[in-house]
Amino acid sequence: MKTRPLALIIGIVLASQHAVAIDTPPGWERKSMPSGAIYSPKNEEGREIGIEIADLVTGQGSPAQVLNLFADAIGSNMTIVQRGEIEESGNIANLSLEVEYQGKNVLTNLTAYPVGNNKVRVIDFQTEKDAELLQRYQKTMTELIAAQYLEDQGGAASAPASSTASSSSASTASNSAPTASSTGSSGNVKGGVRHGEAFMRQFKMDGLTPGGDLVFGDYQCKVQIDGGAQFTLSLYENGEYRISGFKDQTGEFRYENDGRINISSKHFLYNYENSDGETKEIAFFFRHKDGELGIYGQNIGDNFINVCQYQGAAKNASPTQQAADDAEARRFKWVTAPGKGVALGDIEALYNHVYNGYSGIGVTLEHDIWLLLKDGQAYKDLPVSPADFDVAASRQHEPDKWYAWRRKGDGYEIQKDGEWQKLDGLSRAPAKAGETIQGSYTHYSSGGAYYSSFASFSTINFKRDGTFTDSSRSTIQSDTAGLAGLGDDGVISHSGNFSTGAGGRYHIDGYTIELTYPNGKTERELFFFWNNERNSLNIGKTTYSTD
Repeated sequence: MKTRPLALIIGIVLASQHAVAIDTPPGWERKSMPSGAIYSPKNEEGREIGIEIADLVTGQGSPAQVLNLFADAIGSNMTIVQRGEIEESGNIANLSLEVEYQGKNVLTNLTAYPVGNNKVRVIDFQTEKDAELLQRYQKTMTELIAAQYLEDQGGAASAPASSTASSSSASTASNSAPTASSTGSSGNVKGGVRHGEAFMRQFKMDGLTPGGDLVFGDYQCKVQIDGGAQFTLSLYENGEYRISGFKDQTGEFRYENDGRINISSKHFLYNYENSDGETKEIAFFFRHKDGELGIYGQNIGDNFINVCQYQGAAKNASPTQQAADDAEARRFKWVTAPGKGVALGDIEALYNHVYNGYSGIGVTLEHDIWLLLKDGQAYKDLPVSPADFDVAASRQHEPDKWYAWRRKGDGYEIQKDGEWQKLDGLSRAPAKAGETIQGSYTHYSSGGAYYSSFASFSTINFKRDGTFTDSSRSTIQSDTAGLAGLGDDGVISHSGNFSTGAGGRYHIDGYTIELTYPNGKTERELFFFWNNERNSLNIGKTTYSTD
């Protein structure tokens, strides 16, 4: 593997201390550099794929400030095709770039987090624009990052962080166990606001009473400077919030009956004290003597003040309810009774094109799944098993998803806009009638920016006797973007294998898998093998591999 982009510019921006070496995975190699270490697969010489772990950056500011320095240095040494916005979660910052390097377009995701006092670690996850290359090595790469993060945290399984705050000040947010707030009739709002208690005990202002039962609904917020940001804050009884109109975000808030509320540091709605116990940020709910309700927030050091005035009931659904509504809207409706759809003998091919999808700050593995019928018609983006697919209803309600197809050499063409175009992809293999499989198949997911929820490894264990379990999972996850994640109680958590108790029996036939659980629930999904070796398979649009 060649010297890679980050290694060329690290020395420009930092005075560093060497990283502690972590174990090198089998089949990988570690190369020491003057400013860090590079981990890359041995059998991919000449390809741009791997992890660069920089030595600790000292005295260069917050993780976000360090990432800006790195990105500026990259831009002065090579062409940046696309530069995303810095995304912060707790004390962790992420930035994704696409750069031109030695004739190739390389996707790079930079993650930075504090280590000790006044030091920052930067880790760079890089890959070419090659979906199968990323699929092959993503698990090992995310495990390397996890190992370095845990090494830097002293091997601890948890560390303070905030599920809602997005600035470096949130690095000392509460790690106490969540407790129920006495807010109104809702038992869903969590407490655990660690900082600001002493401030609230001595706070006094004529006509203003902080605390008591929090009122849910919409608040109109304005930062109190000329041209200050304005946005709507929505608080919901389930403990969730939504910010819209400026740096939109959603999450869970925390509230104490004395009025302290933690929502988002970057919106000046958070409570924070530094290591000397000095109050740097405050935020609290109040009632005014004239009946006005509101939330007051202030960054004391920079003297930014945000005042939010209550407007009434929330106009939009909570994030959880909105997700449920969206899921129902997306639910595919053109289905038959199980097994009453397309017969296997009526299928010419099931074609699958795998490619990288881009969201502006990251990359995802995407699938185009085409169903080619022997009557000369092709359907794009098949979401269900062909055996459950209602062709007549689909043609009536979504005719724009149907195309004519024809053979062309070893592949196919589809007719689009009056022209014949090559159909990208490969024909995928159905299961044989009564076929069973043996092995552990793992899906590696990592959010919208390689590992914005850091990493999730979900494994299904199939046995020849027709049983399966999916109880083996290893995750480091987040409910917001960032290197490591936050559990429900707002702390970074690393969990090894754990049991969900899920499992049951499976039956595969053609392009269908049927999973039956001990409680009698049955799920039917689209299924196919990637190849005759049976080492990769899809359940729906999710790929599982034995590699």
